[in-house]
Amino acid sequence: MKKLYLSIPLVIALCLLGCADKPKSIGNNLIPPGDMFNFAETSFIAVSDSVYRVPITNGYASSNLVGKLPSGEDFVTLLQFYALSSLDSLKGATIDTAEIRLTVNYRMLPALPPIQFTVYELQKQFSEGTFTSDSLTSTMIGATPVGTFSDSMNYAQRVAARIDTAVVRKWADDFLDTSKPAFYGFALRANNQSGVIGFSPFNFYATTSPLLVIKFTRNGRHDSLFFNIGQDTFVETSTVPLPYSALEVRGGSGVRADIKFAFNSLPEKPIVNNATMTLTVDTTASVYSGFSPDSLIATLTVRNNKTDSSIFAYGVKNTGSAGEKTYEFNCTQIVQRWLNNLSVNGGFTIRWMEENSTSEKIIFYPVSDTIRGPKLKIFYAEKNQ
Repeated sequence: MKKLYLSIPLVIALCLLGCADKPKSIGNNLIPPGDMFNFAETSFIAVSDSVYRVPITNGYASSNLVGKLPSGEDFVTLLQFYALSSLDSLKGATIDTAEIRLTVNYRMLPALPPIQFTVYELQKQFSEGTFTSDSLTSTMIGATPVGTFSDSMNYAQRVAARIDTAVVRKWADDFLDTSKPAFYGFALRANNQSGVIGFSPFNFYATTSPLLVIKFTRNGRHDSLFFNIGQDTFVETSTVPLPYSALEVRGGSGVRADIKFAFNSLPEKPIVNNATMTLTVDTTASVYSGFSPDSLIATLTVRNNKTDSSIFAYGVKNTGSAGEKTYEFNCTQIVQRWLNNLSVNGGFTIRWMEENSTSEKIIFYPVSDTIRGPKLKIFYAEKNQ
């Protein structure tokens, strides 16, 4: 194989020769006059808004919420510890004590300590992947208390409740002998106004997972069993019909808002360079905790409160020009779909991004407030005619 060697001076000379020709004006007429664009910016005020509630699945949340608020919301947590083969150790044993231990990871409007939650036996099965607020019936939770949590419920605190050993025996017998009555788990709920307390779930960290500790005596020997695997969820019900503000979003409750804009003044099928929706927060009416999430999302509303969750825009907290708190959503993709007739303009659906892990309530100024109501600014391009 022959090798070609070029000296450095020769390489430089060849490069200079290649660049010596005067550039040709071949690009002068690439853009026909009819393909020139005009750019414009316009703002729209929302034409309608509404608030509604949908059943949501709170399983796999980052916190299980329990508590009652003054406005009537009742948060109930459901727990089921998975029975394991180690329960064989309880055959012929005396259960001395049983204790559920939980770790606090959320607090909103907590009452003065001690905060108390009562533990009941569940009467029916549940699934954390499908259980919703409307699935909780009056017959699902037993009427007899089997334990009580009573503590200050400070953040990161490990709290414990002694559980009736007869209930734990029922759980063990159900596992060891299928002919015995079934055991479905535990329910935690507040008796009085307590604020909302959140506990770390099974799917979070092993060190903060719910823990069931059973101490027993068998053949004169003392021993213990520990269980920290299972399933859990929480639901929010209301003791009275909840009044909704004109435009609000609530976490953990499935309360969402719809906002609609009309684009009659825009030219046909413009190219949307940017579309930003701004919502102004009524900070006095809104309810937050020290653990409030920062992000909302606006999803594409399809019809009858159904959304296309694959198309969404993040809402980022901001401070408006007048110092008010706002959320801004970059809705370029959604607006372009509407203007290209790829989706019917059903409006935006607003909800918390972490909807199933918070009990916050955020209220925005509605359409009826022409100054602070929802606004959408669109920067677009259109062809010259």
